[in-house]
Amino acid sequence: MTEDQSRIKFWQILSAVEYCHNRNIVHRDLKAENLLLDSNNSIKIADFGFSNYYTPGGQLSTWCGSPPYAAPEVFEGKKYVGPEIDIWSLGVVLYVLVCGALPFDGCSLQALRDRVLSGRFRIPYFMSSARLNFTGKYKRTITATQKSFFVIGFSQLSVKR
Repeated sequence: MTEDQSRIKFWQILSAVEYCHNRNIVHRDLKAENLLLDSNNSIKIADFGFSNYYTPGGQLSTWCGSPPYAAPEVFEGKKYVGPEIDIWSLGVVLYVLVCGALPFDGCSLQALRDRVLSGRFRIPYFMSSARLNFTGKYKRTITATQKSFFVIGFSQLSVKR
């Protein structure tokens, strides 16, 4: 997938997640396998089986989702508000869109956990600095993600939903 194609698809996913978060719904199982294409080739998010309502300032603690997409705080058993978990998973989804592989892997759950907690992942030679900027450490919010160098310049008007 080209950089522009991945930007368009990622913006569609980001917009759908923003819609959920604005209604205090957290998905908690965002992954490539839960992204479907409709007849217009637009992304639709599926499988809300682990979704939950959240309260800003409140905390959730249930381990949900798929380990390769799980945020560090989930692996550590820490409580979380909710949206930050989805944003982490979106970063993994973006990596998959661009690279065709998961950023974190391991031969066991413990090995995967160690990789996620270390924050180290392979950066392919073809990954642009725009993508590198996005996948680095940043505040995990929809707003921060929308303002990332990789996403900036795309708006609701310029991207077909």
